[in-house]
Amino acid sequence: MSENPVDAKQVEKYQVMLEKDPESLVFAPLVDAYRKMGMLELAVQEGLKGARKHPKFAGGRIALAQALMAREQLESAAKELKAAIELSSENIKAFSLLADCLVKLKYPKEALKAYKMVLFLNPNDEKALSAVKKLESITADEFDDDLFEMLPLNTLEEKIPELSPLEDEIPKELPQSFRQIDRVISLVDAFIVRNEFEKARHLLNENSGLSKEEPEVIKRLKLLNQFIEEPRENTPQTHSAMSSLKQLEKEEKIKKLKLLLTRISDKKEQMGPLL
Repeated sequence: MSENPVDAKQVEKYQVMLEKDPESLVFAPLVDAYRKMGMLELAVQEGLKGARKHPKFAGGRIALAQALMAREQLESAAKELKAAIELSSENIKAFSLLADCLVKLKYPKEALKAYKMVLFLNPNDEKALSAVKKLESITADEFDDDLFEMLPLNTLEEKIPELSPLEDEIPKELPQSFRQIDRVISLVDAFIVRNEFEKARHLLNENSGLSKEEPEVIKRLKLLNQFIEEPRENTPQTHSAMSSLKQLEKEEKIKKLKLLLTRISDKKEQMGPLL
């Protein structure tokens, strides 16, 4: 998508305003204008100065991140975007830019999570829909290295060579209900990590698109009820919540891995002996 052309008079107006009041938030649109004009070094300089003066201004961090991305300083850009999301948890622009940045950094799992948050905030975002389809078609990269260590080595040696031929059999488009569940679960997990248990439970209970019979919904409701109604003594809630959430994630990964290995076994039976 092409960006709007820069109005030179407007840029001059921003410059004058910033000179008169160095503490002004107008640095953000000025940084954006410099970036669009190709003045990337100046854009980053002004963005850094503004972010130091206004560390809690999400718009300033986003403008700085875009300038950093234009200079291919992707790691720094990702940090600014994550900071912006911490300040504004429903900022769809920050999530979208972070997803793009993570793709360029070759972090597909993290990019997928960011794109799913874009879809949660705007289910009709075509770019995010397309990106999620592509990223979800990547199967082997869905699992952490430590998960594979839980299986015997000889089992992995037999199964891994069969992964590539199966890529075409993996559904390219997930049912709408699954995507809705996945989006809600992602946000619920974010609330749990931040100790916002009431918000997480409210989201699960009040979302009409979720079935209360879904195993992932049931697991999280039990976890949330435990922390809200039965707080543990002498146990920091943050550590306990994150540990429980990690356990849920590990169970989900194991479930996915078993399903994948079952598909491989079925495929081998269908193909029969190679010789």
